[in-house]
Amino acid sequence: MQPGIRTFLCSRKFHISSKPNPEVSYLIFIQQRLVSRFRTCHNQTQNPESVSDDNHEFMRSLVPITDEHSTMNVKALEIQDLLKRTNGQNSVTEIEQALTRLKVTLSEDLVLNVLRRHRSDWKSAYVFFNWVSNSNGYSLGTGSYNEILDILGRMRRFVEVCQLLDEMFKRDKSLINERTYGIVVNRYAAAHKIEEATEFFYKRALFGLDLDLVAFQTLLLSLCRYKHVEAAEFLFHSKMNEFHHNIKSMNIILNGWCVLGCLREAKRFWNDIITSRFKPDRFTYGIFINSLTKAGKISTAGGDCAPNARTYGHLLNSAKKPDEVVKILERMERDGCKMMADTFNLILRLFMGWGDDKRVESTWVEMERNGLGPDQRSYTIMVHGFYDKGRLKEAMMYYKMMVSKGMVAEPRTKLLVDAIKIKLKDRDHKKDQKI
Repeated sequence: MQPGIRTFLCSRKFHISSKPNPEVSYLIFIQQRLVSRFRTCHNQTQNPESVSDDNHEFMRSLVPITDEHSTMNVKALEIQDLLKRTNGQNSVTEIEQALTRLKVTLSEDLVLNVLRRHRSDWKSAYVFFNWVSNSNGYSLGTGSYNEILDILGRMRRFVEVCQLLDEMFKRDKSLINERTYGIVVNRYAAAHKIEEATEFFYKRALFGLDLDLVAFQTLLLSLCRYKHVEAAEFLFHSKMNEFHHNIKSMNIILNGWCVLGCLREAKRFWNDIITSRFKPDRFTYGIFINSLTKAGKISTAGGDCAPNARTYGHLLNSAKKPDEVVKILERMERDGCKMMADTFNLILRLFMGWGDDKRVESTWVEMERNGLGPDQRSYTIMVHGFYDKGRLKEAMMYYKMMVSKGMVAEPRTKLLVDAIKIKLKDRDHKKDQKI
């Protein structure tokens, strides 16, 4: 860490920075929307697993747009089109005059809609925002301020960010809320402005926000997210007496070192946790074991809180070959961690994917013996697994077994079975022709 930054972090220094009537064709809009929705729906029918609730909106989009929400989208599109055509070609005054001629009724939803369409175009977003801010009869809400702060922060326009914060503070400091704090701290950290991020934490008191542990953890999390783990750990230790820390604070730092790929530092901080007054929780073990797994060094993590099935599930998911699964299962048994149905299904899927028929069979038998399956998920894995390998008759056998037990197949499995039946029928037909 740079000496200057360390000196700053030791202090509590802070200060407050001072600092053409366009129309979009309604019919064209409807046409574009229909084409976009149709393509989305068509693509998703090719991949049943990707179908979402958005498809239910497709038929509704065929109805003429008359409701308030859709009208707002049309207005937002008009504004977006205007800003796109005037960007870089007209002065700010000319753009504001053009916006005024649109005669739109401003609302928080409309402002947010327009701003979100310009997340990668801070100039247009900022011109629009300032026009709204200066409009008579409308007062911007916290949501709109937070949105523009995030846009400006992403583009590292921190002079404008400070100006907006001053404006919010002068107008009504209650506009600055926890979301505002999180956005600004995160954007400072992303721009590698450690001093500014830390300084903004202490400004919370001026905004009427508490200097509490949760806010401090948000600062630590933002710093670690953008690889400033050393600074975050220094802050953690230097403010140990100021805040009543818990294991979550230490988990944030541990995860920071693990994500950064510094296994040596991660092990060092792990030992700090073990020797501290804090008791490691499930997240602590999950973070550390995941780091060791990625480094190819799965070692036992000591302590009073043993890893659970979820932690081992994460380990199993990262396994690259059958032998690794066996080692992890042996370790689970040593630690006294009981298998769950989800664990068996995970192992079944892995062995099926690797084509290890012998272990697939032994897993199935062990699952039955322990009374943890097979369940609907187990049969689904077998049906899809055998289909992927071209073993259609075996896939159908497990499907029939599932149905005979009263289990309901997922929609994607039903579609798969229909495909299997067609393929088997074609195969039999070709055999008959040869005869």
